[in-house]
Amino acid sequence: MLRTTFCCILTALVGVTANAQSLAGRFLDANLNPIGNVGVILSNGGGIGTSAADGTFLVTGLQDRVYTVQIDPHSNFLQAAGFDLTVSGATTLGDYILGPAFPVTATMVNESGAGLLGVNMNVYLPNGVKLYTPHDGSDAAGNVVIGIPANTNVILRAIPPTGSNLVPWEQPTIATAPVAKGTITLRAGYAVTGSVVDTVNLLPIAGCEVITTNALTGEVVLQLNKLTNTLGAFSALLPFGLYDVEIVPPLGNLHAGRQVFGIPVLNAPYNMGLVRMLRAVQLSGQVIGPAGGVLGADIDVFDTLGHKLYTPNDNTSATGLFGVMVPPGTYQIRVDPLVATGLTGTRTGNYTVATNLNVGVIPVTAGIAMNITVHDAFAQPIPAAQLQLIDPATGNPIVVPGNQAGADGVVHCVAPAGTWNLRISAPQGSLAAPLVQNGYSINAPTTSTMTLPVKDIMTDLDGLEVLTAPNGSTLYVHWTFFNTTAQTRSIYLDAVAELDSGVIVPWIPDLPLDFPPQIGLTLYNLPIPMPIVPANELGFVQHFVVRIKDPVTLQIIDQAAFRYVPQ
Repeated sequence: MLRTTFCCILTALVGVTANAQSLAGRFLDANLNPIGNVGVILSNGGGIGTSAADGTFLVTGLQDRVYTVQIDPHSNFLQAAGFDLTVSGATTLGDYILGPAFPVTATMVNESGAGLLGVNMNVYLPNGVKLYTPHDGSDAAGNVVIGIPANTNVILRAIPPTGSNLVPWEQPTIATAPVAKGTITLRAGYAVTGSVVDTVNLLPIAGCEVITTNALTGEVVLQLNKLTNTLGAFSALLPFGLYDVEIVPPLGNLHAGRQVFGIPVLNAPYNMGLVRMLRAVQLSGQVIGPAGGVLGADIDVFDTLGHKLYTPNDNTSATGLFGVMVPPGTYQIRVDPLVATGLTGTRTGNYTVATNLNVGVIPVTAGIAMNITVHDAFAQPIPAAQLQLIDPATGNPIVVPGNQAGADGVVHCVAPAGTWNLRISAPQGSLAAPLVQNGYSINAPTTSTMTLPVKDIMTDLDGLEVLTAPNGSTLYVHWTFFNTTAQTRSIYLDAVAELDSGVIVPWIPDLPLDFPPQIGLTLYNLPIPMPIVPANELGFVQHFVVRIKDPVTLQIIDQAAFRYVPQ
């Protein structure tokens, strides 16, 4: 660990004679061995020093002022350092420990595979502090090597040369030995621009954070300048793809955050025009459990139509406090504590919000741990399986923190004690059918395995979601169906828009179809006109649902949804 000792008089400890307005010290490694050939560079003409074999150095001819000091160990197995230092007379660093480091190597290329000259490989701590990394520019072949602190979580960031249209790259890294990143391809980017303004008077909103996420891969694309300027303008550099853009107003700003879905980035710049932000007020409160304030609980806000509002930075503080910006309206608050707290979730009643409103304390109680391994009929785990509990008295779902299975197919969740209707579902498009157990009692910690049966008929719906499109426009989807049985199955097929409020907008009526046995088929790029939804549903994510129903009972056998945003 680095240790810096500042004092005004150089002592005999460093073994050198200090002059007025000078800087001296001694470099040691973690085992207190002296380190020679360490460079000391002082900004603004302060000069350069190099440590002797005994680790000592002296830089003279300085002034009483602040210098930026850069320490270059000339070894990627020792930590470099950079900091500001006030020189006042004979100044010393004393014994300065250079901690261990490991080299990171990489080759920076463009999409054609050509090496890139002058790409800077920067290093940041998770809190955003940039570390000094000497010799961090790539050579003509794109090769770069730097040292990073050993056994330390850092973020590597490759910054293309100024004026380049290449998209920066970053990756979290922890080095326990030398790290070889191999070839890193910097993609060509195109400018996505816009201006963030108040929806009423169109005045610009400065300081908004712009977050750009690839809608298909989930990659958050790094933006070196991610804030709107004084005119509310922004410019994001994005590679080819389909993107969701989040606009997060600065702390204290009286506007709600906003998401814009499905921005296409092809081979040219894209202008989003005016991005209008709704005026907002603060909805706040405190989540309290049996031991006091609850840290890290996720706060979600829903309107009376069931739409989930976009509320960035909505987790509770160490004392359970939260505050989110919402437009005036009537809302419910859903609280999802972290599974590690052992607390159940909850959903409040309605709050009407006209001005800043503090709802006071929202209590949560201790729950019961459930660990359920979800398998298919072939004893294979089902990642992302969902567990749902329904209150049989009201028919309402219960908030169950951690109700989705991990990659191992295990659901680690916290549920309230009681008797509920349980449903476990595989992800859309799976051949595993939902498992339903009514009257499922939870009164003690549970560890079990549940096997989902095979569907008779499976359907799936896929496309370039989530697209923003005019109300009633035509979108292109991939539709898959599969009859797993040995008999021809007669079914009804219909399609609807399923709104968050529970309202069903009928669209394609029941169509009688016969599916041959053991046959699966995918129809690609089907042009499907979307249903017209009410005006108060525009701008929200909607679900276009294809349903397969039993022709006798009309019960739904399977269904699949495609998300889109009508405007």
